[in-house]
Amino acid sequence: YRILASAWLPDAHKLLPFGVSCYDLDHALQVAEWFSRRGESCVVKPETGESGISVFVSHPREGGLDEGVKQAILTTPYFRNEAIIVESYIPAREQLSPSLEIKVPRFGEGKPEVTYVSGQLFLKFGDFCGVQVDKSLYEAAWYPTLEANGLLLAERLQELGYVGHFDLDCIVGDDGRVYLLEINARRTGGTHVHDFAKHFYGDDYIDKVSLISHEAMNSGAITDPRALIEVLRDYLLPIKNDERHGLIITITRALHKHRFGCIVVAPTARQARQLQEDALAHIQKNCEP
Repeated sequence: YRILASAWLPDAHKLLPFGVSCYDLDHALQVAEWFSRRGESCVVKPETGESGISVFVSHPREGGLDEGVKQAILTTPYFRNEAIIVESYIPAREQLSPSLEIKVPRFGEGKPEVTYVSGQLFLKFGDFCGVQVDKSLYEAAWYPTLEANGLLLAERLQELGYVGHFDLDCIVGDDGRVYLLEINARRTGGTHVHDFAKHFYGDDYIDKVSLISHEAMNSGAITDPRALIEVLRDYLLPIKNDERHGLIITITRALHKHRFGCIVVAPTARQARQLQEDALAHIQKNCEP
């Protein structure tokens, strides 16, 4: 991704965090050490990662690279057989990580189109747990830059023969700029949210509802899907016959670990967040482990 984006994007030096695609562990550690000696934080990650696994942040230490981070990098299996990315850590007090998804038709059968933009949700640093899809993201100052460069990448990928969905994951730094971090060449963590909303509310769903997809809701003591449905019956879509307000259970296979997934729908982002919190509080009150 870094190699192609650096070649294709006219403002790549402004859009990509400064970094290096490293060919092995020794090279990656040398680059991380270089960042540290300059007094700069950096991120070390596998080129083809998944859900934030094996993403390490190294903060500068007197005397060079932090030994704990170094040992973690040396012992993780994800760095054994592929390129490793070491790039600048982008400071962001407000955790805003947009993701733009684009669908790419076969070359000659139409232009790539944006399916949706979302704000990614995390349990902790790098631990992806869902997305929020809301009209306010399309109105953000950084969105035109994200859209234009995402479509440019899509057009270049289409020329190479790529067909299907991909998303472009980003972060908005304290400077207000959007930084393009990576792509996921597949259907993504929010594709099903877009598909559901488009099918249920129409092509203009973004003007009607705000949606949250959360894959790691705490189910308390509940380990049976039927029990989960019963406990949440007053929160399921549609609440009081309002088809724009309610919760849809999407994932139950992790109930044995006291987790489930859902989509929350409401007319506004605030109402969606409140409904999610209310449903979670109701479970914890009535179904404590």
